Formats: sequence, C-alpha cells, structure tokens
Amino acid sequence: MATPQNIALIGYMGVGKSTVGRALSHKLHCGFFDTDDIIVQETGKSIEKIFDKDGEAYFRKKETEVLKEILKAPAENGRVIACGGGLPLSKENQKLLKDSCFTVELICSDEVLAERIEADDTVRPLLEKISSHEELLKEISKMKMTRRFYYESAADIKVETDILDMDDVIDSIMLFGEMWQNRRDRM
Repeated sequence: MATPQNIALIGYMGVGKSTVGRALSHKLHCGFFDTDDIIVQETGKSIEKIFDKDGEAYFRKKETEVLKEILKAPAENGRVIACGGGLPLSKENQKLLKDSCFTVELICSDEVLAERIEADDTVRPLLEKISSHEELLKEISKMKMTRRFYYESAADIKVETDILDMDDVIDSIMLFGEMWQNRRDRM
C-alpha cells in the first residue's frame, strides 16, 4: 500500500503537530517540515517578534509562501508538514492542502490544550495577554470555535491526541493515509 506523498498536520496550537510530525516522519523515513520553524529561520525573528513588528497579516502571508516552497521542493520519500495553527484560515492555503496533501486535523480537549500550553515555555502571541487558567480555557474554546470551519474545510480526517497514545496516533494517520492514497490512485 502506498502512503501519501504529502501529509499535512493541522490543528490548534498545542495539539501536538510538531511532536506527531517528527515521530511520523521518522516512522515513514521521510522529510519533516514545520512551517513555524521555517518562518523563524527565514526571517531571523521569533514568531512573537514577527507579530509585534510586522503584524499577523505579514505572518499569514509568510505561512502561504513557506507552504508553497515546501510543496515545490523535491521529496523522494515524501514529507510530513506541521502547519502553524492559523495556516488553514486562508482559502489559498486550504486549496493547497486539499490539492496536494493528505491533511490530518489533530484534536484534543480544551483542558488538555490548556495544560500543554501552560507547561510549554513557547510564547504564543495570540494568548500572551491571558493571565489565568480559566481565561485560557475560554480563549481556547472561543478560538477553536472560530477556526472550526477552516480546519474542517481543509482536513481529510481528525485524530485525537489526548485519548490515543503516540503509536496509535501515528498508526491511525498511516492507515487512513494509505486508504486516502489508494482511493486517489483509483480516480
């Protein structure tokens, strides 16, 4: 069975896109690309600084540019792409994902997301003004509701990262990815 050439991971911040992406690319022996990391490398600025100095619109434009670069680059053994949480908000990015990738939305509960975000020292510009756990939960819920349509428009499947362990998450992505690729090959 064939696996998809491009597997894109989308979802809310803290859901595990980078962690799952690295593990999945290792298991598939393919390239791994993290759009946020590439933007930081290319601009020489942290995401926080990009938001502060250049604005969110500039950052979203960079996400599209980076996604296009990744998809154009040669990838003999395929690639796994961990997309920034806001990347699917753009119709252009949704189309790129739908046309070129098997796209997996990673999901988990608001409580688990809040715990992961609080435990991580990564500065998250969209959450930097949050001062309590309760406020964080409210903001996560609000942002997830706002983004739900965009994620669902781009995703081929959803996989839960709070209920399944890492091996089950990867196995699910690989199984459904093979089914997706086989269906595409028959069309």
